[in-house]
Amino acid sequence: MFTTVLILGILILLCGYGLSFHAGGGTSYNDFLSLRGLLALVIVTDHLSQEMTDPGIILAFSFTGYIVVSIFFAISGFGLAYSVDTKPNYLDRFLAERLPKILIPFWLINLIYIFVEAVIYRKKIGLKLFLGYTLGYPQVNTNAWYVLALTAMYLIFNVSVKWLCHGNVKKAIPWIIVFIGFWDYFCLTVIKKYWWMNACFAFPMGMLMYRRIQAAPGKVSRITIIPAILFLASFRGGWQFLPTGAGMSLFCMIIASVTVSILFFAITNVLHIRGKSLAFFGSISYELYLIHNLFRHLFKSDIILIQNDVLYFASVLGCSIAIALLFHVKQYIPDNRWKKKAL
Repeated sequence: MFTTVLILGILILLCGYGLSFHAGGGTSYNDFLSLRGLLALVIVTDHLSQEMTDPGIILAFSFTGYIVVSIFFAISGFGLAYSVDTKPNYLDRFLAERLPKILIPFWLINLIYIFVEAVIYRKKIGLKLFLGYTLGYPQVNTNAWYVLALTAMYLIFNVSVKWLCHGNVKKAIPWIIVFIGFWDYFCLTVIKKYWWMNACFAFPMGMLMYRRIQAAPGKVSRITIIPAILFLASFRGGWQFLPTGAGMSLFCMIIASVTVSILFFAITNVLHIRGKSLAFFGSISYELYLIHNLFRHLFKSDIILIQNDVLYFASVLGCSIAIALLFHVKQYIPDNRWKKKAL
C-alpha cells in the first residue's frame, strides 16, 4: 500500500504543476498537448505496473494500454483533418513533413536498443538483423509497432484524401475505413499480432469528430450516452473473451477504441485541461513512448535489477525522460501545422 501511495504521489506531482480546468467551446492545440502528456504517463505506468512486484492499485493501469493508443490515433486523425481544412496546399508537403518527424526519432532510438542488445545483453546481431531492427521489422522494441501502424495511417490518409478525393476529407473517410480494414486483415493474417490493429479505426473516428466539433463547438449531444455504454461493455469484453475467444476479444477491443475516441472528443469539446508539466510531457510523448521500454526491461534484468518498485518506477521514468529530450527531433524541425487558438 505504501509503495502504491508513493507512485501515485509521483504521478500527481508530475501532472499537477500548472494544471487547470475550464469550460469552453471547441478544442485547441494547447489542450491536446497537455492531454498527450497525460496519456503518455498513463501508458508508461501501464507498462511498468506489469513489472512491479507489488503494484497494488497501480495494476489497474495495465488494462488501459490499447485505449490510450486509440486516443493517440484519434488525435492524429483529428489533427490531420484540421490541417487540411485550414492550411492551403497542406497535402502537397504532407508526407515530406510528417514522415521524418516520426521516422527519424524511431530509427535513432532503435540504434540505442541495438547497442544495448549487442553490448549489454551480448546478443549477436548480423547485418540483416541490424537493418531489420533499425528499420522496424523484426522489432527490437515491441512498442515500435505503433510507429509502423501510424506510418500506414499516414500513407492511407495521403492516398485517400489527396489522390482519390482531391482534398475532400469528408469524402475520403469511407476510403480510409476500407483501407484500414485491409491493413487489419494484413496484420491478422501475416503479422499475427492483434495489437497492431485493435486501435487503428480510432484514426478515422478522429477525423469524423473534427467535423462534428466544427459543426457544434462546445456542445455534447445526448446521443453520446450510446458510445459510453458501448465502450463500457466492449472494454470489459475485450479482456473477458481474450483467454478463450480471440476473435470476439478483438472485435470488442475495436469497438472500445472507436467509442472511447467519441467520448474523448465529447469531453474535450466542453472541458479544457491544461498543465505546464503535462504540456512538457506532451511535447516529448512520442519519444518517451519509444524509449521507456528499454529501461523497463533493463532495470528488471540480471544485469541491473531494481527490486524496489518506487525506485524502479522513478529510475525508468527519469532515464526515459532524459533520452526522450535528447532525441526529441521535432524540436529541430519547424512545425507550423497548428495554431494556438480554439477551432
